[in-house]
Amino acid sequence: MRALPQKLWRLESGVRAASDSLHRI
Repeated sequence: MRALPQKLWRLESGVRAASDSLHRI
């Protein structure tokens, strides 16, 4: 059950990075 949160955190991190990129442009 600990592997799921890790994958979710990684996905959220990617989405956050993409959102930051869009906001910077």
